[in-house]
Amino acid sequence: MFNAISVFDNPPTIRISYLAGALQAVTLQLPVVMYKFMDPAELGADDFFKRWRQIGGKPREVQQVFGLVKDGRRPRRMDKVFTSDVAESFRWGVLKGVDPNEKNIVGASVVHVAGGKLGALVSLEPNYENK
Repeated sequence: MFNAISVFDNPPTIRISYLAGALQAVTLQLPVVMYKFMDPAELGADDFFKRWRQIGGKPREVQQVFGLVKDGRRPRRMDKVFTSDVAESFRWGVLKGVDPNEKNIVGASVVHVAGGKLGALVSLEPNYENK
């Protein structure tokens, strides 16, 4: 069992040393990701936007533009259901009716670390037309 000491960007690694004629070592990336330490949360619109304003920009706020990875086997499509399902699979509590723009998806989660619990918010603003 793993415990998160603090929030992390890169998964932890383990270095294993052994003798096979000479000293050998291998470093393995452990299959531990941050969302395994998260629980979906529920918030109303007022609470969500009050907490969103408290974030206050960098370094606690990050904006990133991304698209779908092409898959040669089948065409990829992105719609609100797909995007919402992906957010929920990463243990975000998707908050319905919170953002005035119905295309946007907002969510909340509680991250469990050794020092206690941290609140986390997400706002996805997909551009479904520009894939």
